[in-house]
Amino acid sequence: MGEVFKRKYKDAQGNVREGAKWWIKYFHNGKDIRESSGSAKKTDAERLLKQREGEIVERRFRGLQMEKVTFEELMDDLIREYRMNSMTVAIKRAGPIRKHLQKHFAGCRAKEITTEQVKKYIEDRKCQLAADGTINQELAILKRAFSIAVKAEKLDRRPHIPLLPLNNVRSFFFEHEDYLKLRDALPDHLKPVIVLAYHSGMRREEMLSLTWDKVDLVNGRITLSVGTTKNGEARIIPLAGELYEAIQEQAVAVSKN
Repeated sequence: MGEVFKRKYKDAQGNVREGAKWWIKYFHNGKDIRESSGSAKKTDAERLLKQREGEIVERRFRGLQMEKVTFEELMDDLIREYRMNSMTVAIKRAGPIRKHLQKHFAGCRAKEITTEQVKKYIEDRKCQLAADGTINQELAILKRAFSIAVKAEKLDRRPHIPLLPLNNVRSFFFEHEDYLKLRDALPDHLKPVIVLAYHSGMRREEMLSLTWDKVDLVNGRITLSVGTTKNGEARIIPLAGELYEAIQEQAVAVSKN
């Protein structure tokens, strides 16, 4: 059984006093674990204790290390993966994006970056007149950073990161709900194909002839050259959001092979 308590300390005069914040104590694998709730409200501490006890019972508790992961650590790990896979283009792209994210999330613990916080970031960037496609590219980087942390078991989950709708989505081929069902039902190696088709509107022949020299992750675009499109004219397809992330993950996979 756990408990909530306030830590005691002695002041300069030697009097015993209680700290302002509530702490919790619980047991895991025979160890006595004490954790600050970070709150002066007893109810917040009781809620946290109940959460921890539930995680232990359901075997989801992995220690307090996850609570200490910061935004900066997420981004450092992202850049480290890019360097390990010699993704120089992705590193150049991630630098400016990190600066924008840093202004909003600097010093935040990963657990504090919630869907609500991401929505506030979107609002801030819109106030700065950033294009929707640009914002989506920034969110895709943040989403990728969380995915890396989850894969490395530094975090147990990532927050839902909403993306802005873009006009280049040719949704008349699929209702969005039907697209999501199809995408989720496909095996992993085929999901990038449906993501590319849905978000870009590229035709079968255009996708089959697509090569990496036509993909620009730094500027976030695919360039279809003259003669490779149906009408024979060059076309630029912006990369953002889910499409940007899918192409980025394919780049990582290719670099490992």
